[in-house]
Amino acid sequence: MKVTLVFNGRGISGLSSYSSNLRRVLSKNTKIEEVDVSKNIPKIASIMAWLVPFDIKALFSNHPLFLPKIKSDLVHFTSQNLAIPLLFRTYKNVVTVHDLALFEFNSKELFAGKSCSFLKKIFLKLNLIALKNANSIIVDSEFTKKRLVEMVRYPEYKIHVVYLGVDRRIYKPSRLVKSEKYPCTILYVGSEMPRKNLSVLFMAFARLKERLPQAKLVKIGQQQWPGSRERLIRLASDLDILNSVEFVDDTDDLATYYRRATLLVHPSIYEGFGFTVLEAMACGCPVICSDKTSLPEVAGKSAVYFDGYDTDDLAKKMYKVLTDKKLQDNMRKKGLKRADKFSWQKTVEKTIEVYRES
Repeated sequence: MKVTLVFNGRGISGLSSYSSNLRRVLSKNTKIEEVDVSKNIPKIASIMAWLVPFDIKALFSNHPLFLPKIKSDLVHFTSQNLAIPLLFRTYKNVVTVHDLALFEFNSKELFAGKSCSFLKKIFLKLNLIALKNANSIIVDSEFTKKRLVEMVRYPEYKIHVVYLGVDRRIYKPSRLVKSEKYPCTILYVGSEMPRKNLSVLFMAFARLKERLPQAKLVKIGQQQWPGSRERLIRLASDLDILNSVEFVDDTDDLATYYRRATLLVHPSIYEGFGFTVLEAMACGCPVICSDKTSLPEVAGKSAVYFDGYDTDDLAKKMYKVLTDKKLQDNMRKKGLKRADKFSWQKTVEKTIEVYRES
């Protein structure tokens, strides 16, 4: 079987990590053809760029309308955002739906008080309709499967839960001696989208600082949201924690940050999977995350959970983990054991099973 993988190679994100690892492992025993939609932007986008007040090329890159000629036996759309071509041409296909966040939160709450552009709303709606033309759908979690059945009314028997993996060549425990670690360092990895819930983390961190003045917070990742960095800096300044917060946009060695941190906090209130939780556990970093959506599926009993909207709850649990070495050691052991259950080899094997059934 020859498979065409449709993906967006633009930027660094959970979506790009999924597609790159899928291509890497799948290519070992399957003939694949690659279509990077970020390199197939239609000429009309360049013309429209002069007429619209937003990045129209990015819109077409994230939501392609057509694909080049396909000669393979099956087309795998590696994100729900790429499915629009199914409206105009029939392929034997599989679509991976990572989450339905843009459809569930298409509101002023998600867009930080700003309405989504009319054109983007049309593209999002087309994606949702196109999913109904999928032969099979792969999802990252039982949570997403449930929401897909409820929102799209897609037949449950055609939805396959295939958990994602972690690259253990990169994400593995540290061999650093104790003095090389950074004590009392809290790490957050991800964007600054409203659903990531960073305001709760910052407010909880401010309360933690009252009891642990030496605590540091390192935030890694691009903002990916207009004006979000300015708002976070203003919030940190108002809370008098700005000097204790470090912003890192990009890094070529994320695993080292996981290894050196005392604790990863993932406060997101909506995730289709939760890559950073898994990566942190694989590196031996204790994890605190919210108890919302898919996160308990990924972390199991290896993480400490908090109510995603409760600042006091998060502050108390951060203090507990940061000051209890025995608890930290126990969480590391549980996290490493949990991470062993997730591998890209397993992800690809189950993905191939879905190809054969489609």
